[in-house]
Amino acid sequence: MNLELFAAYIKVRAASLNHGGEEQLAKQERGKKMHRRLLAVAMASVLSFSVAKDAAAAPFGVFHRAGSESTTGKLINFSVRNDTKEPLVFKAGDQQYTLQPGKSLPLKLHEGESILAVNDTARHAAGSLITTVTSILKGNTLAVS
Repeated sequence: MNLELFAAYIKVRAASLNHGGEEQLAKQERGKKMHRRLLAVAMASVLSFSVAKDAAAAPFGVFHRAGSESTTGKLINFSVRNDTKEPLVFKAGDQQYTLQPGKSLPLKLHEGESILAVNDTARHAAGSLITTVTSILKGNTLAVS
C-alpha cells in the first residue's frame, strides 16, 4: 500500500470522525452571541417598562408641586358638586368647606393645590386626596361621589 494514499485515508477518516467540529464551535459561538443580545434586549425592555410605569402613575396633566410653589400657579375657576348622600367636608388650599348632598360650590384655587377629604365617605377616607387642581378643571364641575 502506498504511504501517501494511506496518509490521505487517515486524514479523510479523521475529518469524518470529527463530525464537523470546527462548524460546531462556530455555531456555539453564534449561539453565545445570540444569548448575550437577547439578555441585553430583555434588560432594556424591563428598564423601559419600569420608566413607563412611573410616568403613567400620575393622571394626565397632574404636575405635583412642593410647598410655596403650589401657590404661584395660575388661578383655576371650577365647581365641586357633592353626589354622595351625606355632607362632604373637604380641605382646599388653606380653607375647610362643608358641602351638603346634591349642592355645588364654586372654587377658585391655584393650579397644583390639593383637595383633601376631611371626613370619611363611602369612597374617600379622611385625609385622602380627592384631586389636585389642574388646568383641566377650568370651567368644569368636579363631581365627588
